Amino acid sequence: MIQTNPPTLDNETYSYDEVGNRLSELLGDNNTGNNTNTGQWQYNARDQLINTPFNNFQYDTRCILNSNTSQLVGTASNLTTDYAYDVRQRLVSVTRGGQEGQQFVQQNAYDLENRRVKKTVQKAGNSQTTYYFYTHNGLTAEFDERGEFIQGYLYEPSSPYTTIHWSKSTKQGIA
Repeated sequence: MIQTNPPTLDNETYSYDEVGNRLSELLGDNNTGNNTNTGQWQYNARDQLINTPFNNFQYDTRCILNSNTSQLVGTASNLTTDYAYDVRQRLVSVTRGGQEGQQFVQQNAYDLENRRVKKTVQKAGNSQTTYYFYTHNGLTAEFDERGEFIQGYLYEPSSPYTTIHWSKSTKQGIA
């Protein structure tokens, strides 16, 4: 995409390098006609994104993203998100920190076949755990920490996506 001209939103124009990495973004205000350059995107020698106007990314020696620092919109403070991986390069935790210090955001657990079997997410002081159930066809169902069904998946080879998703039914319809 090089340019958008939505009728109710600002116009956006992008520039790219020879391998398709975005280099800049120009926003045009439909009401005033003024243009704003939001900044430059920068990449390292491996074409990994390292800087945007509002984010800085850091990678380890294995080329795995391990930190993303975002400037909070409308403030002078930064929010850093750290990604931790195990020896098999599986994402095991995400923590976010700012002026309040580090806060747990997500933790994952895996089985011996490298499938995520548990995810715990922290939002607004509350944690929610999801357990994943697999069969020989792959992911089959998700359950909450009480063991209640959340959603399921059916393997359907003739389907365009080979997997059909379904959710539990409620009195109001599909959850």
